[in-house]
Amino acid sequence: MKYAQQEAFLKHLESAAPADLSPVYLIISTEDYEREKALALILKMAGGQEQASTLHFEGSKLDGTKLLQELNTLSMFGQDSLYIIHQCEALDKGTMAMLSDYLERPNPQARLILLAEKLAANTRLYKRAERAGVLLHIPEQKRWEKQKLIGSWIQSLFKEEGVTIDPQAAALMAGRLGTDKTLLAGEVEKLICYVGDRKKVGVQDVSELCATSNQETIWQLGEYVLQRQVGAALRALRALMAESASLVGLIVQLRTSMQNAFELCSMVHSGTAQSAMAGRFPYLTPKLLEKNQKLALSYGPHAFRKALLLLNDVELKAKSAGNDPEILAETLITKLASL
Repeated sequence: MKYAQQEAFLKHLESAAPADLSPVYLIISTEDYEREKALALILKMAGGQEQASTLHFEGSKLDGTKLLQELNTLSMFGQDSLYIIHQCEALDKGTMAMLSDYLERPNPQARLILLAEKLAANTRLYKRAERAGVLLHIPEQKRWEKQKLIGSWIQSLFKEEGVTIDPQAAALMAGRLGTDKTLLAGEVEKLICYVGDRKKVGVQDVSELCATSNQETIWQLGEYVLQRQVGAALRALRALMAESASLVGLIVQLRTSMQNAFELCSMVHSGTAQSAMAGRFPYLTPKLLEKNQKLALSYGPHAFRKALLLLNDVELKAKSAGNDPEILAETLITKLASL
């Protein structure tokens, strides 16, 4: 059974829980938020994450033989055991082969939950997981699709909690924080607490709560990169790192900023009307829009393309063990501000 949306997947879980939950679930999404949400739903339907028979594994560190011993062992707790494998795309070939074989006849007393950012549909693991259990594969959205839909997604989060947000305030959140759903969900929680019984979030609320010194420094960092001021960019970076900012988080936010600037540059080059650009970036005042247009044009389309490839490359390195985040960060910013 295969699903492509969280809503349909939730309906399946509600109808199956608790007795008829599948012995195998494969969750694929490039969004950390979507994978964690699906996992939380499964755990909730299975009785909660804190039960003694729940075990977590990292795909890159997993011993296939030990895993199979665990999966084929009857539960000592009188209930179904939960085995959760994060980043299952990182399994070595031998472990992936053993796991694929296991899926031919999975232990009915075990619940195996596989989480992956990406996994090709033509792999044995993908095919057998779909055949043996339930698959949630959320298609990766293009950047323009994310930007188009993120405002309504923010509004839906507030609605779930009985709170409304002005559409302009949602657009302002997206403009300042990008399309990272995990980051946005955290800001939504803060805003709900902030407005309290008022149950309505406006532009002023977002301006007051989300315009943190961290975010302002990220804006400054982006500006210095576009202006090719290497020294100033490195000082802004060090200020962020001193606040214990995550390198991956910084890359995500900086990439969103660069993508928006690249889009603005492309719109100017294609002769897009000023009113259309103002509508695309409603959180920018006319003065700020003009400033951003000049910065984007000075950086140029060729530099933007190289910058986005570089950001993706460094993000992968930042997620790998053994790399010094400070060295990676300073090298990245120096290169970005020198393109």
